Order: sequence, then structure tokens, then C-alpha cells
Amino acid sequence: MKGTGEEEVFNAAANTLYSRYTSISEQLAQFNKTGTYFQRMIAWNNYKDPAYNQLSARIRILRSMHSRGIGRFNASDITVEGDAERFAASGVQSYSSADERLRGFPCLVHIDLSVVDNRINLLAVYRHQYLITKAYGNMVGLARLQRFLAEQSGYEVGELSIMASFADCESKIWKTSTVRQILTDGAEGTTPLPGLEVAQK
Repeated sequence: MKGTGEEEVFNAAANTLYSRYTSISEQLAQFNKTGTYFQRMIAWNNYKDPAYNQLSARIRILRSMHSRGIGRFNASDITVEGDAERFAASGVQSYSSADERLRGFPCLVHIDLSVVDNRINLLAVYRHQYLITKAYGNMVGLARLQRFLAEQSGYEVGELSIMASFADCESKIWKTSTVRQILTDGAEGTTPLPGLEVAQK
């Protein structure tokens, strides 16, 4: 793909995604004052660049390795946590080293990318995860990110692993029978139970 017309098409598609997402970041901030993981991935304020696009950089590495026929390596990491706890008006994070909260955004702190047997594996590390109300949505988002990286680089989709240093089963909110019903409904493809949004974080 590298250096071909196909690469130009993929670049254009990725750039459209980045720009569209950035254009709605202020609207999203109305619903989530602390920002989103994806915005941190495409506009990370680091020592090199106040709006460093981590995804674009990782895709360049992945494409380079793929074009050279390398099917096994550690592709790099994606940072979504750190001192950053607030969005500036532009959608780019600003820093707050004094934040000592034990919970709250960001729960996802690290993403590791590796390629094994020409497949991109993704490991996500959470400091805290609500297993009933958040885990499934988190997995869907990470799976979409993994698929995007695979499509952009030419590799296949590999394993998706999630590790939470503290996993909350939300037993004070959800009864075992209710959780079983949610799992049954999910397996049957039926509509989620009414009131699920009540327990949202």
C-alpha cells in the first residue's frame, strides 16, 4: 500500500474522519466536559506538537512494516491518560498535574499495539471499569479502533484484550437475576432492558 494510489485513498479517508471529529469536539464537550479518548488520540499535546496525531503516526509505522513484509513486532503505544484532565476550547487537552481524583475520566490509560502473524493485536489497560454499564461499550469502541488500524495498514485484525486494575461488578445497582436477563437478551439480540441508562456512570 505504501507509496500507491491506494495509500492516498486511505489517507484521505482517515483525514476526513479526523477533521469531522475535530469539528464536532465542541459539541461533544457539552455532554462530556473532560473530553473523549478519540480526541486525545488525534490531538495529543506532547513535547513535540500541541496537536500530535497519535493514530496517524502509528498508521505510518504499521504501513511501513507491512510494506517491508514484517509480520511480527511491537507496533507502539497510544497514550490517552497522563496529566491531561480537561479540554481546552480548541478540543486539545490542557494539563492539570494537581488532579488527585481516585475515579473519573480517563479510566482508559494505555493502549498497546503489537503485530503477530500479520495481525494487529490491541491491549487496553483501564485503571477502573464498570463491568455492567461500561465494559461492552468500551469493547465495541476498541474493536472499531482496531479494525480502523487494520484497514489503514493492510494487516488483519488480531486479538483484543482488556485489562482493568479495578473492575466494578456494580453489585449495589444490579441484581444477579437482572444481569442474567441482560446476557440472555444480548444473546438473543433483543432490545436491552428498559432503565439500563439509569445506571450509567
